[in-house]
Amino acid sequence: MIGITGAWQFPSAGSGRDGFSCLGAAGFSPGAAEHTILKVYNGVPYLAFVDVANGYRATVMFYHKKKRRWLSLGEPGFSKIPVNYTSMFIDNGVPYVAFKERMLNSKVLVMKYSGGAWRRVGGPVFCGVEINYLTIFVEAGVPYVAFTEGETYRGRVMKYDAKAGWVPVGGSFSDKFAGYLSLFVDRGTPYVAFTEGDDIPWCTLGKLAVARWEQGSAGGEAAWVRVGEQDIFGTAFYASLYVEQGVPYVAYGDGNELCKFSVAKCVYDEERGLERWIPVGRPGFSEGIVVYPKLVFDRGIPYVAFRDDTNGYGATVMKYERDCWVYVGEPGFSAGEVNYVSLQVEKGQVFVAYADGSRSAVDVLAAFFDGD
Repeated sequence: MIGITGAWQFPSAGSGRDGFSCLGAAGFSPGAAEHTILKVYNGVPYLAFVDVANGYRATVMFYHKKKRRWLSLGEPGFSKIPVNYTSMFIDNGVPYVAFKERMLNSKVLVMKYSGGAWRRVGGPVFCGVEINYLTIFVEAGVPYVAFTEGETYRGRVMKYDAKAGWVPVGGSFSDKFAGYLSLFVDRGTPYVAFTEGDDIPWCTLGKLAVARWEQGSAGGEAAWVRVGEQDIFGTAFYASLYVEQGVPYVAYGDGNELCKFSVAKCVYDEERGLERWIPVGRPGFSEGIVVYPKLVFDRGIPYVAFRDDTNGYGATVMKYERDCWVYVGEPGFSAGEVNYVSLQVEKGQVFVAYADGSRSAVDVLAAFFDGD
């Protein structure tokens, strides 16, 4: 199942579990769900996932506040083909979903919900061999898609142009095999966080890196460049990127801290005249190993969610205040083991989505957190 959490105020660690309750009926998906992704727009949660009961096709649902239940946005299984790696973004109220073909694993497509139906955004974003780590970001109506492709697992970004269709944003942003991509676009500038290694197994626990697309100065060519001095980064397990008021932040399972949670931000060092990364709070601040780390901001406050392997493999949410990371509700608050953790915070209300692995058939749960 999937869990979604909303909060108006936030208790410290040790608060009871009574604050968590389901948003709608537990297990509201038609059956098993994979690659769940949550977005919230104007207080309305939207959930995209691979709908196993619908032939592994893409489905998006939203929570209807008056009816107090989850409804399908458009036709369930709207992708018409079996898919994998669903990713969603909502731009000015318009939902976009990116996915790849499941059977051939060779084509990336994007659809948006417009005029009461799901419609293709151009043709295929990319056609190649072995596409992975797909993610979408939309800014001012312009979709960007990042992914790895081919036997080399090099990372790429594509951008949609209304006249030219899908066009590449430069070449590969990674020097080696890339994994765990996280894409963010800030005022027309794409950023990508990723792990990289010398081969496929090592890129999934490889060195963390953050790259930015920069236009060349004085007639120079545009290129992907590494953002700041990245000496503090070692090996990482997953990555989640966010740019807040022009400042890049990255959350990750920190290989230097036994894969516990760390967050870093990039600052400008005036004395040295360059950008460098510094920790946000104590490195490795979680109790144990984290999986599916997610980072978002709300009104200048960073929040993180993750699967907490020390607390029963459940879902945990934390926020940064008074120079330290504190729990939002109880750690490991979910009913059982979770996968595909996703986080959104809007005006102090926290939503967490996850696939609940406590049942043999993974379905969808939503939880609402009341901090009173």
